[in-house]
Amino acid sequence: MDFVSPEVGAATHAFAAFEPSISDQNGAYLLQCRIADPYVDTVKPWATSPIEADKLWKLSEKLVGQEFKY
Repeated sequence: MDFVSPEVGAATHAFAAFEPSISDQNGAYLLQCRIADPYVDTVKPWATSPIEADKLWKLSEKLVGQEFKY
């Protein structure tokens, strides 16, 4: 497994938080400061599955002891 520097690793998070051109892509899987293409990039199935997203949401609620409406 190849690792990147902390700066490079944080760049995609900063991009997700502040890039206005992706505001209509809320929840998209990002890779290297862009929206990942599931046909080209290695996007894990749980990153695009609505079923897995729901399971993660429920687990998160259980772990924090709070229910969130969405």
